[in-house]
Amino acid sequence: MKVKPYAFFLLFLAAATPIPDEPVVIPLGLMKYNPIKFFSAYFIGKLTITVAGAFLGGWTEAHFSGWLSTEAMVALSIVLTIIVTVIMFKVDIGKWTEKITKENTVSKQRN
Repeated sequence: MKVKPYAFFLLFLAAATPIPDEPVVIPLGLMKYNPIKFFSAYFIGKLTITVAGAFLGGWTEAHFSGWLSTEAMVALSIVLTIIVTVIMFKVDIGKWTEKITKENTVSKQRN
């Protein structure tokens, strides 16, 4: 299967989502993908996620500014960022998905 017809879309998707970019970027570089197409797709993808984040931040501010002061919103953002970061460090997604996969396999074997 040839990748080049889908490369622009895949690069855009990798740039516009929080998945790592390297699994898409490195092979395209090794394939000597067109630099103009590469930077166009990458820029559009990053622009998309940035604009979406800005709109989401504006929406959040508009809906919560009546309840919380700016300082409280900043403090809440910092606290939530710390909580999410700690959860990400503590939870081993690999073990979690392996456990779920084993449970699904066992339940399918019983049926």
